[in-house]
Amino acid sequence: RLTCPTSCKHWEDCYGNNMPFAKRTDPSSKTFLPRLSQEIDELMRKHRGKVLIRLHALGDFYSVRYVHFWSDQLRKHPTLHLFGYTARKRSTEIGDAVFVATMAWGRRFMVRVSAGGEPEMCTVSIGGRDDAPAGSVICPEQLGVEHKRINPKTGAPYAMLCATCGICWSTPTNVAFMEH
Repeated sequence: RLTCPTSCKHWEDCYGNNMPFAKRTDPSSKTFLPRLSQEIDELMRKHRGKVLIRLHALGDFYSVRYVHFWSDQLRKHPTLHLFGYTARKRSTEIGDAVFVATMAWGRRFMVRVSAGGEPEMCTVSIGGRDDAPAGSVICPEQLGVEHKRINPKTGAPYAMLCATCGICWSTPTNVAFMEH
């Protein structure tokens, strides 16, 4: 959370607050970006160029240079896709850089503003199913929605998981997440 803005709506109740064993990386290290670039190169080779990376399970964009790093990676790897969340608002230097990258890269850089209040490409925090604003979709995984695919071993539908849903990285529609 070293990279998170303290203005984040979820600063006090971030799910990252309860992840004591999460591996945290120091982005100020001189080796951070070169190593990250190397790891992306390896992933692209291993998966034959079909890679989707979720940015920042913990943390946020910490500088304009870091936003540009991701644009450079998208330029370098034409089949790389990125998605994630940011608490960096437009009208801040970093937030504006994220917005520009989102506009420039379209579906390959799907970064939503957390609890953002934007007309699209943001998340909305809600208390329950009935609180979702018009035009948003509640996270299907949180609703326990069943996937259309059937598990051949059990004959039951697979549970909807982030990896089988894809709403966060495939549509600009605002996504509502129930607070927990």
